[in-house]
Amino acid sequence: GPLRLAYNPVLDQIGIGHYYNKALVNVVPETGAFISRNDYSSYGALIQVQFDENGDPIVLTMGDASNVSHIHRAADTIALPGSPSFFDYNPIAMKAVVTIPGPDYASVIDWAPTGIEEIEADVKATSTGIQLTFTLHSDIHIAINWIIERQEEQKKRMILTSESGEENMYLDSDIEDGKQYTYWITALLDNGDTKEVGPFVVTFSPFSTITISLSNLFPHPIQNLLSFSVTSSHTSSATIRLHSISGSQVQQLWNGKLHRGVNNFSFNTDAMNLSSGTFFLRITSRKQSVVKKIIILR
Repeated sequence: GPLRLAYNPVLDQIGIGHYYNKALVNVVPETGAFISRNDYSSYGALIQVQFDENGDPIVLTMGDASNVSHIHRAADTIALPGSPSFFDYNPIAMKAVVTIPGPDYASVIDWAPTGIEEIEADVKATSTGIQLTFTLHSDIHIAINWIIERQEEQKKRMILTSESGEENMYLDSDIEDGKQYTYWITALLDNGDTKEVGPFVVTFSPFSTITISLSNLFPHPIQNLLSFSVTSSHTSSATIRLHSISGSQVQQLWNGKLHRGVNNFSFNTDAMNLSSGTFFLRITSRKQSVVKKIIILR
């Protein structure tokens, strides 16, 4: 049966601590109707209950052969150095005092905010881009949004993305091999303040592999078009050339930046002054070269 109970003025509930069931049951004061249950069975017998200024339960549990004693506040659980008899909580100081007979001393639990607030962040190159991870450590505020800024070589610093405060990772895949990128990470806090870390300087180094594939290669004899798609694992400079069957270069078709994903190309064979024959289409990036044989009919 119930051993301890306490009134929760914030939620207008009564919390009943069950010693043998090792649970806190919250009920409607007027009717006793069940509202919710907090289970402490993995910690031992429940011996005292209070509620803090937020309406969260503070519960004292007595240890047994397999558990030490604990004091619990909301989701926070703290092990005690002995067998407690009771506790009291000061909501202004946000401290609890637990008496422990035998050696006759008291343990003071301080739940007041420390004021420590910092962003832990890591920025590194991966095989698919530059990965940014970030976490706000604070017992006062939460992050509502994350603002990530980037500066490329010889370019201005600009906002790259805005992410929800619930996120803690972002992958920047719109990058080029061998280039240096600088990042800043800013947390927009729930009180309107901001906290920034950076700069983080990363070079997308040669160990990262570019994967290029060529597909949908269609020489069209009626429309005189040469169309194809190039898929790249991330942004990279590349050149597209046409070679004869002997291997000599016939024409450089394109030189520019392949974007991550599918890139579509189409060239007019009339404008290229090509006759019928067998050719090789070569796509070359800094890391890879892909060649496809094509037959052009005129």
